[in-house]
Amino acid sequence: MFKSVTTKAQELSNSEVASLCLLDQQLNLLNLRSFVGSENAFQQSQSQAEGLVIQEGLLQTQPDATGMQNCRVSCQIIAPQYRASHLAAPLRSDYKVIGALCVGSSKPDAFQPEVASTLSQLARLAARTIENVSLYQQAEQAGTLEERQRVASEMHDGLLQTLSFLGMMVRSARDQMDQGDFGKAYSTLQQIERAEEQAEQEIRRAIAGLKENFPINKSLQEQLTIIAEELSASNPRVLFETDCIVPLMLVPQESEQVLRIVREGLLNAQRHSQSELVRLLLNVVQNEIIITIKDQGIGFDPSLQPNDNRPHFGIKIMKARAVRLGAELIIQPVPGTGTIIQLRWTPKSAIHHQEGRD
Repeated sequence: MFKSVTTKAQELSNSEVASLCLLDQQLNLLNLRSFVGSENAFQQSQSQAEGLVIQEGLLQTQPDATGMQNCRVSCQIIAPQYRASHLAAPLRSDYKVIGALCVGSSKPDAFQPEVASTLSQLARLAARTIENVSLYQQAEQAGTLEERQRVASEMHDGLLQTLSFLGMMVRSARDQMDQGDFGKAYSTLQQIERAEEQAEQEIRRAIAGLKENFPINKSLQEQLTIIAEELSASNPRVLFETDCIVPLMLVPQESEQVLRIVREGLLNAQRHSQSELVRLLLNVVQNEIIITIKDQGIGFDPSLQPNDNRPHFGIKIMKARAVRLGAELIIQPVPGTGTIIQLRWTPKSAIHHQEGRD
């Protein structure tokens, strides 16, 4: 990206050299990120930024002892012989300067008057692109952290719990055999076998979550059907219902957040609700999509923290994803009667108006 900007700057200005520099966090140094031109035209990769001012859209230096303002004095990146003519346009991001786009020539008065305006416009576009790339990288880092938390929570809440149970059952079976109660020991071994199968399922789920790549060419209905069928391989069964006939197509980033929220909600219901069936409903009311997860299990009291002395991240991650989606996430647990999880949002892509049942 930096290379294409400097190349375009050189072409538009008809200069011999062009460079793009970014300020460090302390705003003291300009660091060279890209250049076009002969390598001997650049004498070092950094230059002091102190004394630079912006005048008529161009970076210049404070007046020297003679009262002259000229960026040729301060720049230590472009070699002096290529600064006989020199223009430096500021890269602005959110009203602050983050760097400079420079062009130079060994010939005096090499640039036409309109070059300064053209260079300033290109610098503004470059700054906007750099800002968008930075925001994207921040979002990627946040997403990576969320996925680490999700995997940690699945391993901690699922696999480690099962392994702890296995250890307890092994000790119990050993004690029963020491006491000669082989009937109870055999029953305990059967429990261990079932728990081992559960542990294997937990590992497969965690691996699948890491490798998961939601298909972008499928409708939301098709994607929810796939998730329901996949999770129905374990108990309780997941039943997907919808009255939306028109296929709902979401943008990839939106689809990923939605499906991960749904998967986490369904897994929580399967693990903790003790319900015989989990219902997954999809409705559209005007422009709003509503996804509801219902179980008829034991419910829980959200005001009470789990008493297992272990961290639980599932709901926290679901809420973080909902915020990123711009959605409302409602969790309504009722002790003894079940839990309702509802995700409501207006998608970025256009959808047909369609009334749906609650």
